[in-house]
Amino acid sequence: MMPWHLHRLVMVATALAAACIIGAVNPASAGAATTSLAAAPGPEGTFGTNCTYTLTAQVDTASPVMVHFYDETSLIGSATARVLAATVEWTPTSTGEHQLRAYQEGSGHSEFLTVDVRQGLDLGSSCLVL
Repeated sequence: MMPWHLHRLVMVATALAAACIIGAVNPASAGAATTSLAAAPGPEGTFGTNCTYTLTAQVDTASPVMVHFYDETSLIGSATARVLAATVEWTPTSTGEHQLRAYQEGSGHSEFLTVDVRQGLDLGSSCLVL
């Protein structure tokens, strides 16, 4: 029979090895995904060129994760999600339909949002959409 302290050491080592294997096969962020994407339009609910808007992606993990934001295929910016959300500023430069996308690193999942952008005039504290 093994002494109790040696038996306990073997049990702890086995538990740690199992935790490492489970973590390697199923890391905590693997199941995490971006769950929504929103854009805060101007006061009239519209978007204008040359005006800046906040894009917010909600994620389903409290762990810090990197979220990449795209306008079609062009990278807008990246941000680390904290407290279940990541935000970036977006300034559209062309009119028409824009498909925005938020992709959370490691998740393989994206959220999409389609917005219509019209000609805008940045007045500093507000945006006049024509």
